[in-house]
Amino acid sequence: MNLEKIFIEIAKDDLKSSTILYKKKQYRNSYFLFQQSIEKANKAFLLFNDISESDMKEIRHDQFKPYRREIEKNLKKLNEFKKSYINQFEELKNNSVIKQLDFDNMDENLKFALKLIDSLKNIDLINISEEELSQGIITIKKLTKIKIDLSDNNIELFFKNIGLISRYAHEEIKDLLHKIIPYFLDLIFIQISLLFGAYITIQHSSISRYPEKNINPLLIYNEKLPIIKKFPEFENIFNNSFSKLENFIKIKEKNKH
Repeated sequence: MNLEKIFIEIAKDDLKSSTILYKKKQYRNSYFLFQQSIEKANKAFLLFNDISESDMKEIRHDQFKPYRREIEKNLKKLNEFKKSYINQFEELKNNSVIKQLDFDNMDENLKFALKLIDSLKNIDLINISEEELSQGIITIKKLTKIKIDLSDNNIELFFKNIGLISRYAHEEIKDLLHKIIPYFLDLIFIQISLLFGAYITIQHSSISRYPEKNINPLLIYNEKLPIIKKFPEFENIFNNSFSKLENFIKIKEKNKH
């Protein structure tokens, strides 16, 4: 049984149901299903990244625990890559392809994500401001617009900078760059969007269903709540994110056979 495939299919179904309920102004149930869709998509993404089923059981409903682990790993890998390649080849630092990838900015974003995760316990995530939500949405939309110039001139400069001579090697690596970089950018979009999704939903798995902490869920989920106002934009982001993840899962499954 392919669990990651099943999880992303259920996530898409939950998001579809959430949208139907939102349009009928059933905001509480809509947001609960939205939270469920994000949680299942996160689990699909973790399974896609080969997390074990036993680790999945340990995570339970804590969507941030595995991300913290994963971000720490990625930060370590990024620093190792910079140390092993970028810092050893001075010319690479000024190469247009490398500049566009902006590894220093990636490093800062990963460190910021760790700080954000660690601060969540003390933040009211029910009443996130509309301004803060808008900023998160803008950041994620920007990820879908990143374009790396892989023109022949830029790639040739890249080869020259790292001292590659063989034309055969050029063609192979050129083809590899055209495949890997769009894949890499889509993967970043999926991970950051799902992290944002966890951020805007994590406190709603229980509050949307049960009265607790003097909160009546029937009263708080209304058109004035910023997360409800922004739901149509969330829907667009996660329809895109879920579809990309589903496609990756299908490719992975196909490559196994």
